[in-house]
Parts: sequence; C-alpha cells; structure tokens
Amino acid sequence: MKLQAYIRGKLSRKLIPLIRKDNCECCGKIETLEVHHVKLFSDILNETLHEIALEYKDTKNYSKSELKLITNVILGKHLDIEYMTLCKNCHEDLHIIDRHNLYYIRKDIMQDSNNTQLIICIEKFLNIKLFKNEQIELKKYIIDGLKIKSNHGSIGYNSLNNAFEKFGLNYKIISKKENSTKSKNFNHKYWEIIESNNIA
Repeated sequence: MKLQAYIRGKLSRKLIPLIRKDNCECCGKIETLEVHHVKLFSDILNETLHEIALEYKDTKNYSKSELKLITNVILGKHLDIEYMTLCKNCHEDLHIIDRHNLYYIRKDIMQDSNNTQLIICIEKFLNIKLFKNEQIELKKYIIDGLKIKSNHGSIGYNSLNNAFEKFGLNYKIISKKENSTKSKNFNHKYWEIIESNNIA
C-alpha cells in the first residue's frame, strides 16, 4: 500500500471526525462534507519523513515501529495546522484552483483564514454572468468574509470593488448588459467578476 493512502486512512478514522464541521465553509451545504488541508498533505508527509530521517517507500518496506512513528508524528502535526470543511463539489473546485497555482499564491499574501475562505468562494464566480440571485449570493460572501457593515441588498458593485482594493484582493466587478435575444435575461444587466490584472 502507498504510504500516503495508509496515513490518510489512519487520519480518516482517528482525526477527521473530530475536526470536520457541520457544514461547508464555502457554500453552507451539509451533505458530502470533506476536510481540506490548507497546507498540502504531501508537504506534511515529506516534512515528517525528513524530520525522522526516513525515505518515502511502500508501507510493506517499513517496520511496524517505523509506520507507528510516521503516523504519530503526522497526527501530532495535525494539531497545529489549518483545515477547511468543504462539500465534495467545493473541494473539487478548490483543487482545480490549486492546480493553476492560484489558491496557494494568494494564501501566502492573505494571513486571515476568513479571507482565504472568501477567496475560494469568489473563485467560483469568476468569468460567469451574475444576475440578481447570484449578485445577492456574492454580496453575502463578500460582506460576511470582509465583515463589511451593510445590508446584503443595499451595497453596489463599486462599493465591493472598493472593498477588494482596500483588502488587497485582486478582483474587480464590472457591470454589463445581456444582448442576446435568445436569453430570458435579454436587456437585463449583470455583473462579471474578473481578476483585476486581466483588465485590458
């Protein structure tokens, strides 16, 4: 068995039930909840092996005492690292973001874990048309995440853009108009949220 799978199995039985929250920290769902390591699990494992002077091998190539040592050190490390509880869909979305090196780059410049969670939620809105319901949902994430004092329905996109700038978030909301006669939202305004360094 691969060492990473073995350790993850131990964590799932011993630790995950104790740290998993009751709902997704991004969308609020209560089904299919998983625990996401904010620090890559592979990095934690590699650090552990380096500290105890062991190489990465298949589990059959370790003694029982070595496997126990690896497991105990990693369990100890998990008492001092950051997690997020995410539903399966948000967790998958986050790993797509990870593969594009967006999340961890931003994590380095965002010290507040609430802002880290906010970034994950905002990423789900990038480059899609946001009509009234989506705008309300986005406002809620931003107002709650940045602790802006306002009613969710009374804040405009200029105020949100000012908040992004104030908190060093690399996003901008632009207002557009739906022009397609095939759309049920014909002639309705919508928002797009884009990364501010992508503005021409």
